[in-house]
Amino acid sequence: MKRDVTIKAKKVGSNIEFDMVEKNQDTEILVFNKTNDNMKKSDHYDIDFVLQNEGGANLEFVQDAGDVIYVSKGSDTHLPKCPKNASGNGQSNFTVTSVTATTLTVHNPDDDICFYKFALRFVDRDNGGAIETFDPIFGNQNGGLTTTPPGGGGTSAAVAFVGGVLLGAVGTALATGALG
Repeated sequence: MKRDVTIKAKKVGSNIEFDMVEKNQDTEILVFNKTNDNMKKSDHYDIDFVLQNEGGANLEFVQDAGDVIYVSKGSDTHLPKCPKNASGNGQSNFTVTSVTATTLTVHNPDDDICFYKFALRFVDRDNGGAIETFDPIFGNQNGGLTTTPPGGGGTSAAVAFVGGVLLGAVGTALATGALG
């Protein structure tokens, strides 16, 4: 299943601020649940991150597929620490399938029920090629259909992102600001 996610970068003074938007709604976490999305367990997600520069920002995605996204893996109840380098990328099955200046496509098989923190990396063209990083969260819920439709006996993790509020075990982390 294809997922389109817009990353808005805005220059505020000398800093860059980021927002993540999916389905025209700001979000701090991307939730993947194959059961809710009427997908088979063998199906996967392809996420297109599209960079939108605003307010004077002049960023591009880092062009190295091994350096454009860092990933660290948590558990189904705890968020991991923010990834600081590419060495954590081996903790997941996420793969970069393509990267351009404004679009990054990442393959997410959603095989594990867990949270991932990920860091998207950008080059600031107006600041001598300095690296800017944005680090939101994936919430893999590892659903998927076998032969029954959603609501017909399928299960899902006890975590949901509803109207800007993460419900479940990591709700406390969001409320206390322990995400970054």
